[in-house]
Amino acid sequence: QFIDWAAAVYEEWGVVITVFAIVFATLVVAWLASVVLQRLARRSDPVRHVWIHGMLASASTPVQALVWVIGLAAAGMVLVRQGGDSTLSHVLVPGRNVAIILVVMWFLLRMVGNVQANLVARAGRRGRELDPTATDAVSKLAKASIVITAILTMMQTLGFSIAGVLAFGGVGGIAVGFAAQSLVANLLGGLTIFASRPFKVGEYIIIPGTELMGGVEHIGWRATRLIGFDRKPFYVPNAMFNTQPVINHSRMTSRQISETIHVRYDDIEAVQAIVTDGRAMLAAHPGIQ
Repeated sequence: QFIDWAAAVYEEWGVVITVFAIVFATLVVAWLASVVLQRLARRSDPVRHVWIHGMLASASTPVQALVWVIGLAAAGMVLVRQGGDSTLSHVLVPGRNVAIILVVMWFLLRMVGNVQANLVARAGRRGRELDPTATDAVSKLAKASIVITAILTMMQTLGFSIAGVLAFGGVGGIAVGFAAQSLVANLLGGLTIFASRPFKVGEYIIIPGTELMGGVEHIGWRATRLIGFDRKPFYVPNAMFNTQPVINHSRMTSRQISETIHVRYDDIEAVQAIVTDGRAMLAAHPGIQ
């Protein structure tokens, strides 16, 4: 009788029970994955294990999201098979694939940021300093590559032709270039800064003929942020660096010092001795060229 009763209950509530079991299992697996990854990340040294720590520290939340995506997709498939909703079945699989691609992209972006921080920390512990401009440029290029690859993969998953998209990009690139000339110019200016490196983060620069001067605080894709002596921020479009000269004070090898020494008319006879002693002192000083 119990078996018959259980069979009758499952026949009537089987879909609800199955969906509940899938959701509950998803909750448990997501929690366990989060706990395990967080403990492994805490045990790994970010300086000694740069890549492993960066991967583990970045994986906790994305893995939870991935488990939930797979679990909810499985529960949705159960509902589709029970209800026979063809519309939901056509949307469910592409939606699941797109969500998985987004989660992987999120994980890779987090990993790039954590690995960058670990590399900087390792260099600091070893008494070296990584060039912040170079590390920032490599990080941005890696993130841009990840995002572009994810977008193309999602479009391919949704049924769009990548060849058609690229062809459209070649034809439409002219229109986009005319519509966004300043944006493209700023992007090219940012690439020029990263490639030629006329200045880097932490250096003090001056743009002659303007009031723009200050320490370089951040080099972005569109603009560079300078901080003046009065802590006033300047946001300089990167396109300006393609057309304007830049004076980099931080890379000066020497500085000219002009000093006026006042002598009384009554001591005019001592001028020659003062000049002689001054020249001798400057010639012997190690800091004077």
